[in-house]
Amino acid sequence: SAQLTITLANEGQEAYKPEIYGNEIQIIRKIGSRQSSYVILDANHRIISKRKETIDEIIQALSISPENPLCILHQDIAKTFLINSDSNKKYQFYMKVSQLDQMKQAYEQSICTVQLLTQRVNTMKEKHIDMLIELEPLEQEVKKIELRRDYEDERRILEKELTLARADQIQEEINELQNELDEIETDKYEIDKQTTEYNIEFVNMEQQLNDYLIEKNDLEKDTNSLRELIMHFSKQKNDIQHKIRSYIQDCDVYKNILTEVELKQIYLQQQTVSLFIENTIRNNKI
Repeated sequence: SAQLTITLANEGQEAYKPEIYGNEIQIIRKIGSRQSSYVILDANHRIISKRKETIDEIIQALSISPENPLCILHQDIAKTFLINSDSNKKYQFYMKVSQLDQMKQAYEQSICTVQLLTQRVNTMKEKHIDMLIELEPLEQEVKKIELRRDYEDERRILEKELTLARADQIQEEINELQNELDEIETDKYEIDKQTTEYNIEFVNMEQQLNDYLIEKNDLEKDTNSLRELIMHFSKQKNDIQHKIRSYIQDCDVYKNILTEVELKQIYLQQQTVSLFIENTIRNNKI
């Protein structure tokens, strides 16, 4: 790897950004086995940029031509110029040294630019003529618009006169409306008075309604108590009815038992009578 360092003076009226670089610009080119890089430093050796484009801007601003052989003569070019130089090569060398070659290219580019500008000027002239042709009907329209503006001014004047003529009539209508408004205000006062009385009556009615609601709540409470008593008595009634049904069933059972007992008693009485008769008959025979 290798490293090349170049220090450029950056002073005078044509200095390149002296507020950034100071009075010196240092350019370092690092050449490696795989890649190379640039580093641009200011007068205090601070890194300002690492872009190749920045170097091109500095060279252009300071009017430095690295390709000019008088500034930098490469070894290969020197050998070729000294050993195999002829009139054509010397002329080419002179063209490069004097920068006539660059001036020729700039001149040719200027000619092309002038031709393009001439074509654009001719095109613009043609467009200008077309625009003038199109402008004529527009000017007529402008004149018509100006006439319309005059008519509008006259119309405004007539409207003002009409407004002044109607002012008295409008004032009379306003007075009539004011009288009607006064009457409406009087009616409104009476209506407000009646409304106040109605509001007082409404408040009294609300008070009465609240009293009725309180009485209703009391009645509902009493009704609920009565309902509870009725439910209690109904429950007792159901219990008593159940007991009565049970007693009736027991009575039926006892009645059946009593009937059977009576039947047995009758049967026994009959047997007893029969036995008594038999005994009596036997005793009589004896």
